[in-house]
Amino acid sequence: MVDKEAFLNSIWLHDIGKIGIPHRVMDKNTRLGNQYEAVRYRFHIALLMEKIRYLEGECTKDEMERYTEELKKAIALIEETNAVGSLTDEQIEKLLKISLLKGYDEQKRRIDLITEEEKKDMLIHRGTLNEDERRTMESHVVYTRELLMKMKFNGKNKNIMEWASSHHEYLDGSGYSEHKKEEELPMEVRLLTVIDIYDALTAEDRPYKRPMNAEKAFEILRSMCREGKLDGRVVEEFYRSGAWQKNREHKA
Repeated sequence: MVDKEAFLNSIWLHDIGKIGIPHRVMDKNTRLGNQYEAVRYRFHIALLMEKIRYLEGECTKDEMERYTEELKKAIALIEETNAVGSLTDEQIEKLLKISLLKGYDEQKRRIDLITEEEKKDMLIHRGTLNEDERRTMESHVVYTRELLMKMKFNGKNKNIMEWASSHHEYLDGSGYSEHKKEEELPMEVRLLTVIDIYDALTAEDRPYKRPMNAEKAFEILRSMCREGKLDGRVVEEFYRSGAWQKNREHKA
C-alpha cells in the first residue's frame, strides 16, 4: 500500500538535483544551441566573400552562383534540422555532406564552415543533447540522492531518498544511474517513473520539445512496458485512475 503523503513528498523532491545542472544543458532547445549563430555568421561571411571574389575576378559568375546556391541550401538544411525531434537517414546523409563545405573568412583564409564540435551536435540523431550533455543531464539523479542524503527522513518518509533518486531506473536494468532491476524497484518507484515519463512527454513548458497528446504518451508508455522497462500493471492503473486527465484539466 502506497502512503499518499510520503509518495507526494517524493514527487516534490525527485528533481531537486536539477539545480546542479547548467542552464545551457537544461534549456538547450536545438542541436547546435549557442553554436548556431556562429555557424550562420560563418556562412554569411562566406557568401559575401564569394561575391567579392567574383567582383575581383577570382571566380566566374557561374562559379559564384553555383557556390552561393550550395551555401544557401546548406544553411536552410541546418535550420530545418536544428530543432526537429529525430533525424532521418536521408537528413543525416545530407548533413554529413554539407559538413565538408569550405569557404573564405574576412581575411580570405580558406576555412571549414562547420567545426568538428558543431558537426557532432548537428548530427545528434534524436533530441538536442550530445553524449556529454546527456550524461550531465542524467547526473541530476545523483545530485538528488546526494542532497536528500543530507536530510533526515523518518517514519513513513524514511524511503523518500531512495524513491526520489530512482525515478529513472527501469525494470530491465537499462535505466540510470545505478541500473537497478525489477526486484530492487518498489511500487512507489515504479509509479513515480511512469508519472515522470508521462509528464515529460506531455509537458507544455519544455523549451526543447512540443507537448505530446495523452493518447500518444500512453502508446509510448505501453511500448516501454512491452520492452520490459515499465510495470504494465502500474501504467494501466494510472490510465484507469484518470489522474492524468485531471492534471491536464487543472493545467488548462
